[in-house]
This record gives sequence, structure tokens and C-alpha cells, in this order.
Amino acid sequence: PATAKSLMDTPRTTVVACVMQGNAAFWAHCGDSRLYLVRGDKLIARTRDHSYTELQETLSHVVPMGEKFNRNVLFTCLGSPGKPVVDTAGPLLLHAGDRLMLCSDGLWGSVSDAVIAAQMAQRPISDAAPELVEQVYGRYPERIEVARRRLGRPLTFAEKVLFAHANDAE
Repeated sequence: PATAKSLMDTPRTTVVACVMQGNAAFWAHCGDSRLYLVRGDKLIARTRDHSYTELQETLSHVVPMGEKFNRNVLFTCLGSPGKPVVDTAGPLLLHAGDRLMLCSDGLWGSVSDAVIAAQMAQRPISDAAPELVEQVYGRYPERIEVARRRLGRPLTFAEKVLFAHANDAE
């Protein structure tokens, strides 16, 4: 248990996973990690976060809502005391040129869906993903420089991904 390791609470996480079989995609997610599917220049699908903010936004079209929740407050995730809610989708038939990207809130929390979709539409995923991560770093130039100095070298792509997510929690 968490208390045996001097933790105040049980560690928790979110997840998004996608399986592609033939020309079909199936996915599942829990929490606020996201899947984006872009076809041509259109965002065709995006998972819906298990956050009170997203729920409130959805319900606000039907019922007047009060004060906004902190977007980091989730109603389900892995590791919480209750049974997690896992949403699934598929099969969704993929077309030639469709692009899928899975990411955490470290990315989508700093870059809008429109920017993510545009990058995915205009570039191969192998170029779009690093470019999106670089856009996130542009918001934290001082912190990147501190991390670079501490390491004594430039940050690797993987370190930047971790850095982007860590900054989101602050």
C-alpha cells in the first residue's frame, strides 16, 4: 500500500491505447490522456476526457453551469480507490493518409486541438509530434535552460516529453 512507502495517497495515472488491425482502429482510454484522429485536414475523432471540466462543458449546452472546475480534476483514472471507467471505440475504418496520435495532457494542455489537428494534417506524424512538443517547450524557456545546465547537455526528445508533462502538473 501507499502508506507503507510513505506516500500520502495511492499513485494514479491515465492511459490511452490504440490497436490497429487491418484497416480498422480500436481504442480505449481512462482519464485525460487523448487519442486524436485526423483525416485530410479535419479532426475526425478525439477521446473525451474523464474530467469534471469536460463533463461540465458538455452539460453546459443543456443546463446552465456554475463555476468552472480545475481541468486536472478527474472523475476516473487508474489506481483510484473506485473501479476505473474505461471508454472504448471501434472498429473505425481507417482511410489512406489518416493520422493517429496518442498523447498526455502534457501536450494537449499547452497546445489547442486546432493546432494539434493542423500539425497532424500538414506534416508526417514523425515531424508533427516533435514540432508540437517543441511548441510546448517554447512556453518554458527558462526552465528548459535550467534543466539543460543541470544536465550539462541539450535535452533529448524523451526528456523534453517528460519535462512538458511535469510542467503541466505545476
